[in-house]
Amino acid sequence: MALLMAAACTPSEIETPVAVDSEPALTEAQSCALSETATGAMIPRLALCQIDLGAGEPRVYVSADPMVDGEGTLRLEVADAESNSLQLIDETATGSYSYPYAEDIDGDGA
Repeated sequence: MALLMAAACTPSEIETPVAVDSEPALTEAQSCALSETATGAMIPRLALCQIDLGAGEPRVYVSADPMVDGEGTLRLEVADAESNSLQLIDETATGSYSYPYAEDIDGDGA
């Protein structure tokens, strides 16, 4: 079973966000790991990114509004292989964002 971690935290310093002119289509989103490498962690805005859970598994797309007055909205969208939405989760976050990741917590490879 994969564990998906998405968090918003309040660090002592907040990094400057990377400017994004427009969001790409879901199918064009880069991996969240690559996005974090490019921008760093603990930032006031997340670029659209995706977590691939493996062949035949849904994809998780992650985006977030810029923080305004220390508050923003984190959005996770689970989609099938054709990018059809299966579940949408919006959550209010405070402080700054950290890119999410998936982890195999029981080591079964699934």
